[in-house]
Amino acid sequence: MTVLGPWVVSQSCTDLPRVGAVDEMGGVGAGADRATDDDQAISDQMIHERGMVIPAVLFADSAAVVPRRAVYEGAQKEGHGLTLGETSGKGSAGGTPAPSTLLPETVVVAVTRLLTNDDASALSELLRRNRVVLAPWQPLRSDSFFTLKGQQESVAQALVQHQAGNSVPLVIDDGTQVIGTITLQSIIRGAFQSCSVGYWLAEDAQGQGLATEALREAVHLAFHELHLHRVQAETLVHNVRSQRVLDRLDFARYGLAPAYLKIAGRWQDNLLYQLLTPALELVGLE
Repeated sequence: MTVLGPWVVSQSCTDLPRVGAVDEMGGVGAGADRATDDDQAISDQMIHERGMVIPAVLFADSAAVVPRRAVYEGAQKEGHGLTLGETSGKGSAGGTPAPSTLLPETVVVAVTRLLTNDDASALSELLRRNRVVLAPWQPLRSDSFFTLKGQQESVAQALVQHQAGNSVPLVIDDGTQVIGTITLQSIIRGAFQSCSVGYWLAEDAQGQGLATEALREAVHLAFHELHLHRVQAETLVHNVRSQRVLDRLDFARYGLAPAYLKIAGRWQDNLLYQLLTPALELVGLE
């Protein structure tokens, strides 16, 4: 699937979108994040939110992790000008130190959680606001796709695929609201042990490192929770921003697929990327 920007769903395997491919939860790729992320290390520590284990992305010197939303709301309640992803001891963008009582030695950067039926309303509104921006990276969509009913149907379909073990549909949350989706889809076991990834991000949420964080968490989940061997992604040839995000996470470009996906009404070439597991002993035996 294509990463960042175009969502690409493996139509032959599932109705869910893939990266660089078509994401039925939002379409084919929104723009990729800019390279403004702090260097971060993936921790084996996990957090639970809404019944799902979510990988926590931490700075190397972090001692604990809690859900991003909980910290954000706690900081607001206490009157602190806390910047999401900030550590105690590091000043916020406005120069206000993060409250040590709230975030002792902690960085909260988890931005993904499992999609739920309750997200349909927020997603329909988000997709309507970003329809023009997303259009160049998506298949042609009917007006009904952007309605509440249309998104309720898309969410329900995504959760059916999740229950069947074919995908893991996640929403991207900046701590105050849903700003996009990212999906591990077309999960194939046996000798392949592979999946594709796709995501999109609202225009006003781009350029803040959130797409990169979300992709990093999804990749961690693929290797450490699903025990897959590889994650595939595709991008339209001219989707440079998405390619930069993939490069930052060490995805390797391995080919070009001519006329791979029908995006914006025409069959378009895609660059193919993959990322392999960091350790073969993590790979499942199914």
